[in-house]
Amino acid sequence: MPDILRIRIPLPPLKIQNEIVKVFDIFVELTTELTTELNLRSSQYVYYRDKLLDFDQNQEIRIKKLGEMCSVKMGKRVLNKDTNNTKGIPFHTISTLGHKATKYISKELFNQLKRNYPYPSKEQILISTSGTIGKIVEFDGKNQYFQDSNIVWLENDEKNVLNKYLYYFLQTKPWNSNKSSTIERLYNKDLEQLTIKMPSLTTQNKIVNFLNNFELICLDLNIGLPKETELRNKQYEYYRDQIFNYLNTGRVDTNERERERERES
Repeated sequence: MPDILRIRIPLPPLKIQNEIVKVFDIFVELTTELTTELNLRSSQYVYYRDKLLDFDQNQEIRIKKLGEMCSVKMGKRVLNKDTNNTKGIPFHTISTLGHKATKYISKELFNQLKRNYPYPSKEQILISTSGTIGKIVEFDGKNQYFQDSNIVWLENDEKNVLNKYLYYFLQTKPWNSNKSSTIERLYNKDLEQLTIKMPSLTTQNKIVNFLNNFELICLDLNIGLPKETELRNKQYEYYRDQIFNYLNTGRVDTNERERERERES
């Protein structure tokens, strides 16, 4: 006989089984609703962003090539032997762009590179050009360095187009690339030839303010709803385990009950 058939199952009356199932179904339903709400808010953000930046019917919009307004820049190559995994100035490859770095370079090397080679200004837009192409990140101005050619940035004086407007607009682009084997590459000339629709700076500013606020709301939801979902999952697991523990032993773990109350408060 298979071992699973030897497992002893506590069986309360069917009426109690039904009540237990109802409680569990409520928790599952709450978790599903929270997840659905999170997905809906994310979809709404993308929808309104794309609608705001769609100017096909507006005759006052100027259409320019990105290379007419910005210069595509990149840093100096850093050799692998000059990096380490523990300390120093963060060094970003494609995989860590926009996230915590896993490689570092010495402060001395960083200062030398920053002094002698191009380096982005705060709020200029970084773009990944290899592997996962078209990842868009706004530079926060903190000391860090970026993998040459695989991460570039747009040097822009904001006389014609705001950096933050570029940040949002470039997120709407369906990035096409030249492919060699399995490697994807976005070349500087591809970026320079990219067309961008530009309203007046005043309108750009209004769009940016709206999307900034919407992004903050979505960020709050992305933080709040997952925590709420996690809490509901923990409550579900707690009550499930307590119910079946009671059915098996006839006892309730009062210490665990106190810990659960602390988690809820």
